[in-house]
Amino acid sequence: MSASSGDPYFDMPGGTKQLGLYFQDDWKVTKRLTVNLGVRWDKDYNLVGASAIAKSRTYLELLAIGSPYAKLAHDDNKDFSPRVGFRLRPYGSGQTRPARRYGLYYGNIFQNIPLFMIQHARPTIYRACSH
Repeated sequence: MSASSGDPYFDMPGGTKQLGLYFQDDWKVTKRLTVNLGVRWDKDYNLVGASAIAKSRTYLELLAIGSPYAKLAHDDNKDFSPRVGFRLRPYGSGQTRPARRYGLYYGNIFQNIPLFMIQHARPTIYRACSH
């Protein structure tokens, strides 16, 4: 048995966009050592859904009681992720050791939070359950 109620329609006001830029270069330090350096920058546009959060029941209640937690989220502009790696050929060009790499990586919220906020900004909350 399944039952649902409320408006299941999701609409992100203003839409969402993501932009990622990546730059890398390789340097052959010696005949046997190659170094890779790179940086990635990610920008999310409206992924946190601040316009929907402003209408959320939770946000409005926190605002009404003067809570310090009544703050609107904002998209982050500081997601710079450095990357570094190297490949060493200790025995000449014929044999290669596995490359070693390190990087700082950012995940994204993939709209889970804003979609939840949109649902809580509606007069009726969509609910589905199965038994």
